[in-house]
Amino acid sequence: MVGENYTGQHETTDALRTETERATDKKCPKCAGVMAFMPGSQILLCPYCGHKEEIAAVSQSFTAQELDFNLAEDDAPTDWGTETKTVHCQSCGADTIYDTNQISGECPYCGSNQVMPVAQQNTMSPGGIVPFKLDAGRAAQLFKSWIEKKFFCPKLAKESAKPKAFKGLYVPFWTFDTNTHSNYSGEYGLDRKTEDKDGNTRIETDWFNTRGAYHHKIDDMLICASQKQDGGMIAGLEPFQTLEAQEYRPEYMAGFMAERYTVKMKNAWEKAKQKIASLIHGEVDTKIRDENKADHTRNIQIQTEYADITYKYLLLPVWISSFRYGDKIYNFMVNGQTGKVSGNIPISWIKVLLVTVAVIAVIALIFWLTRHNAGAADLGISVLI
Repeated sequence: MVGENYTGQHETTDALRTETERATDKKCPKCAGVMAFMPGSQILLCPYCGHKEEIAAVSQSFTAQELDFNLAEDDAPTDWGTETKTVHCQSCGADTIYDTNQISGECPYCGSNQVMPVAQQNTMSPGGIVPFKLDAGRAAQLFKSWIEKKFFCPKLAKESAKPKAFKGLYVPFWTFDTNTHSNYSGEYGLDRKTEDKDGNTRIETDWFNTRGAYHHKIDDMLICASQKQDGGMIAGLEPFQTLEAQEYRPEYMAGFMAERYTVKMKNAWEKAKQKIASLIHGEVDTKIRDENKADHTRNIQIQTEYADITYKYLLLPVWISSFRYGDKIYNFMVNGQTGKVSGNIPISWIKVLLVTVAVIAVIALIFWLTRHNAGAADLGISVLI
């Protein structure tokens, strides 16, 4: 509900933590193995005996909660990156060291799903979660198809790109909604043809001043809330279908990792405004061109006001993995909802050089033929190019 404050979220954290610890470490009633969520389903599966249990039905009318930006308190400190903590496994008794930002994981000794205790008392609980739709096998297929289409990637790299075991990670995101009102000014240019005294045609541009107003409703502007993830790689996974977000249920995290946000909400809003400004600039540019049938624009200045700002804290699904080529590790990600792939690949500079040389050769040939045709025309000879 819009207007519920940030503190209200804190009050639910302890209860959610207790429920999450229970549900993400659910034991199979048949063999006592640790069950895991099956992507693309509402089922918990025991990987040992194959027993399945359906996750309790969720509300079909669920909509991730929008929180009022103006009622938000200061965020929790985010200098947790170098901290670690010891977690005691209740199943086998092992003690394991975890990064304090990781809020769920798996005991490396017995496979029991472990949920990290929240390090800060004022850490928000998720307002919604987009469950995994794709399993690790499908993610691997999509990666292979993706890298095969990369022309400049060496053939040997494609053949050796056998990604390590995929890890399913719920990455934290902030989303923002707002109504924007922008006043703009600028110039647009109209081209016209002129001829000089020698009969040569050239293009000249007449410039005109313009100003106006522009309105745009922003819905679910995504900002990654993790400082640990590669921002460019994460951006390459967008868009996520945030309308498919489900009510947070710990069962969706069984068998997966999750990361707690390390970017403050209000810092994320500053990043969101930069993305919104870029979006509005492009749309205003298009508006000026369309309204004036302009050929060019320049010196566009925009002043934007934001109203009715709301935000959400969501967990979104990402498969992460890597492969080695030569002496370097290349990381990549697969959107666990849509299957979109984003990552780093090796580049064959020999291919780049050959393509560059070929392009230069074609340009040189066209230039030569054009000049040769012009010279032949002066002599009254027609040369086909």
